[in-house]
Amino acid sequence: MQTNIKKHGWLLPFIFLTISSCSFDHNSAVTQTNNSIPSGMSISNPSGESQAVTSTSSPGTYTNVSLTPTFSWTGSADSYDIFIQPSNGITVPATRINQQPITTTSYSLSGPQALTLNTSYLWKIRAYYKSNGEYSDSKVLTFTTVSLVNTGQSDYVMTLDDTQVENPNYVIDVLFQVSQNNVGVAGLTASDFEVYEDGQLASSSESAIKVTNISNIPFTLQSVILIDNSTSVTSNLNSVQNAANTLTKTITGINIPNTTFKMKIEYFSDAVESVFDGTESGIGAGSRIQVEASTAINRGGLGIPQGAESTDFYGAVIQGAGLLNSSYSLNGITQGIMFVLSDGNDTQGTNDLTSALDAVVNKYVYTIGFGAEMKPDILSEIGTAGFYDASSSSGLVNLQNDFISLTNKLSNYANSFYKLSYTTPKRGTMNHSIIIKLKGVQGTAIQTNYTGW
Repeated sequence: MQTNIKKHGWLLPFIFLTISSCSFDHNSAVTQTNNSIPSGMSISNPSGESQAVTSTSSPGTYTNVSLTPTFSWTGSADSYDIFIQPSNGITVPATRINQQPITTTSYSLSGPQALTLNTSYLWKIRAYYKSNGEYSDSKVLTFTTVSLVNTGQSDYVMTLDDTQVENPNYVIDVLFQVSQNNVGVAGLTASDFEVYEDGQLASSSESAIKVTNISNIPFTLQSVILIDNSTSVTSNLNSVQNAANTLTKTITGINIPNTTFKMKIEYFSDAVESVFDGTESGIGAGSRIQVEASTAINRGGLGIPQGAESTDFYGAVIQGAGLLNSSYSLNGITQGIMFVLSDGNDTQGTNDLTSALDAVVNKYVYTIGFGAEMKPDILSEIGTAGFYDASSSSGLVNLQNDFISLTNKLSNYANSFYKLSYTTPKRGTMNHSIIIKLKGVQGTAIQTNYTGW
């Protein structure tokens, strides 16, 4: 059943003018009049395309509009044109979207005319009168298309990473990720998704859909480990060392096919000291780099050295975060993750908390807290991906289980990347839109666009 929800209908008074009759062309200059201006304008969404249209308190504004809506109005003109254009700072839309004059009082978007997700548009109707060669414009109304990303049920989120077109194979490849409650969702297949092209469900007989996970895409896990060896954690250096060794096993124990491990380890107190920087790939890469990293952490059995009394905690975080280089492409994925083992106590004052927080924005950082002077509030803020409290004996005991959980979390994250290959039946150099929707979860989808050939 179609849902039709109208805004405030408005009618401007008729002004009757006596003008000599003449022929007209929609593309020629004609005179504007107030004669029978279109009124009662509304938007409706085709059933099943999206959530119902809802209005806001602002007259003439619609939200949650489908990408292929139907526009309706009332009027008594001979024909109409419809103008729709993204707002982008303009006040009057100047782009006419109909190729031929409209002789009814409604118009539905379809195919290449499908709109873009989460975008504000302006629209108006222009009425033409054959008897006198005049036209009249409606008021300009506004609407915003449905925002499918990050608004679905059950906290599912789909993230678009890359789109490539295989020409002349008529294949569009899309790299995206699926998560739920900030945890990667692995194990999905083609049957878990629906693909829409130009607003229409992809044909099962004239197109092909293939979904694979990252096993076919080179994956690089770049990890930076910062180990606090200042005097404030001197009594905990043995525990810190054990935790660091367990952490390297955690990182290298994730189950990701075709993975390259890049690892950098640094001690810090008054300054940062690099102690390991290695890369391993191929069969057994995880085991090899884990042994190399542990040897570096333990300094061949000497253990972690005691650092200085002054601690530039914020400076170490800023420098470590600057080493992370995450990128997401169909040619390869690199995910940077930083781990900070510290009490979070900055005694040097060279840098501040604000600068450190700015450095870790949009980056994956885990913090593991130690010592009697631990600052849990600061470590929680720095740990954008998670904070583990190991300041007590019970905390140290639980740390092993926490790291096992972290291993699973990292594995799920890495395996939550998917590649969709869609073979399109479209031909011709036109603009097209592709929407990939998680089946059965309302409002969770991504959209990408491509130009045909």
